Formats: sequence, structure tokens, C-alpha cells
Amino acid sequence: MLNIEQLVRPNLRALLHVPPVDETLLPKADALRLDTNANPYDLPFNHAVDCQALSLRRALSALKRKDVSNIFACNGFAGVVDLCFRCFCVPGEDNVVAAGPTRGVYRRMAQLNDVEYREAELGEGFALSVDEVLGACDNHTKLVWLCSPNDPTGNLLDVNAIASLLEVFDGLVVVDETYLRFSKSPSWCTVLQRFPNLVVIEQMDSVWGVNALNVGMLYASSDIVRLMLAVGGSYALSPVIESKMCGVFSDAFEMDRLVGNVVAERTRMAHALEQLPFCEQVLPSFSNFLLVRFRNAPAVYEGLFSRGVMVCRPADGLFQKGYLRITIGSKSANNTLLSALRQF
Repeated sequence: MLNIEQLVRPNLRALLHVPPVDETLLPKADALRLDTNANPYDLPFNHAVDCQALSLRRALSALKRKDVSNIFACNGFAGVVDLCFRCFCVPGEDNVVAAGPTRGVYRRMAQLNDVEYREAELGEGFALSVDEVLGACDNHTKLVWLCSPNDPTGNLLDVNAIASLLEVFDGLVVVDETYLRFSKSPSWCTVLQRFPNLVVIEQMDSVWGVNALNVGMLYASSDIVRLMLAVGGSYALSPVIESKMCGVFSDAFEMDRLVGNVVAERTRMAHALEQLPFCEQVLPSFSNFLLVRFRNAPAVYEGLFSRGVMVCRPADGLFQKGYLRITIGSKSANNTLLSALRQF
């Protein structure tokens, strides 16, 4: 593993040596703020933005059992992905490798940052191949992107293969755990101390039901988090969103109950879809969606669309191979989908 300073873009390396913010010097919540040039009226939407997002990070610290110094929060999951590129990849020079087919946001952010995007194809059953990933890497590969459970395939990537990449790859391995709570697999956050080149990211809407709040999370070494805090000011959370998220995190038991409902519906829907005469395969899923192969996927998609039901046409050639990705909704929503499909 290279020293973290060697991975950071040269123009940002000095930020690694900026001392952490002294929390005792930050203004208290009830402080009289006459230092921001803000309009003194129109509360509560006129508070200054806390670029450190300390309240949210503390709430997650208790939930994840990780130190605040290992947690970063920002406005939007795409912001988390973008900051990984902005902090570590030199435009027009470096490249990244993603195990695919996978989420399109990695490719889009690579294009926006003028960073070459390479895809290492997942094997049979969409299994992760260490050799395939390493074969796509070279001396300018800074990041490897892994999504587990993977989107759109829904499968968990092999933990031993991920561990092998962390041990031999001389860059950062970014593991996207957006859908992890729909599985029983432990989080890679538990081994951050073991792998200094590990970065774990998470989009909060799929599990927590806060899509409109648009919050992205990152867990990594304190050096990486400190760099993210220094660079990511443009992605700072509004205090309104931060307060709402802290309220959501205060009821983790309710979240677990809702996740259990989704998992139960996922099992029911998989069985029901398999009974359809034009359904060829329902892939095993550890997420909140199912990847389903139909005999005539375009016709199924258009038929559902005409009935006011939206499902996803996955990219990377999967739609052309007959696959549709179906998000698990409420029981009522799922029954509406099944009713529409049974009319075909």
C-alpha cells in the first residue's frame, strides 16, 4: 500500500497536514451569530452551514460505532463519488477501475473529472474476479470501485476477493454499501483499521427512506476524512437537512422493521414473478430490488409503462439481454405491479 500522501493529487497534499478542527472553538448551537452577514430574520432556514456536519457525524458515530474522525457526510451521494475523484485522480492522467456492470454514477463522475473509466467484467453469476480487476489496473489506477450488494445485479461480492484486492492493490478500494442492510453481511466499516486503503461509501435513501434529503456518507481513515472535509465545502449539508437526518437516525429500530418488511416482500415477489410464463429468471438478491430476465423485456417495459408502472431498464447491455430491474415497493405497490404483469 502506497503512503496516502502519494495517492492524493499533488496540489492537495498540503491539506493532509492541516490540523483537525478544534471542536471547542466551534460556535455553540445557541450562539448569537453576528459573523455570517446573514439576514437576521426568516428563521429557522437562515442558519449558517456547518461544513463539518458534526451533529450528523456524531449521530452516525453512535450508530456505526466508529469514531467521528472516520466519518464524512455531504450533500448527495454523487458528491461523495465526485470528491473521491477530485481528491485522488489527476485529470487526463489517472484512471479508475470498476467491477461491472454496476452503478452509472461512477462512470459519470469519471467523465466529469476527465478521468479514464475502465470496467472489469464480473464473471459467471456476476462474481468478482480479482485477476480481472487487477488486469485492468496499471500504474495510474488510483481507485477501484466495488458495489456490494451490487446494483443492478443484486448479489453480494465475495468478501475474500475484496480482502485480496485490499491487500495487493496500491490504491484505494471504494466499497459501496448503499444496499448492505438488506443483507446479513457485516459492514466493511468494521475493518477500517486493518485496511488503510479502504473507503466505504453509502447512499442513505434506499435504506433510510430519505431520498428528498439527498445525503451521502463516507467512512475511511482519519487522514482521508480530513482531506474530504477540506475539499468538500461546496457539498456541505444545510442545517435543516442535518437536523432531519439526526432525527431519522434516532429511530434505528423502526428502520430495521421497515428493512425487514422489504426483505419479506422481496422473497414474496421473487416467487410470484417466477410463476409468470414469460419470466425466464429471477436472480438472487441481497438488495431492495430484483433483476429479472423476461422473454421480451422491451414489450414488458412498454406494457408496464402504458399502465403507469415504472421499472428500470438497466444499462451495460443488460436490458438488451432481457433484464429489467424492479424495486421492491410496499405490499400494495407490489400487488399493483403483479396485477399489471398478469394482464399480459
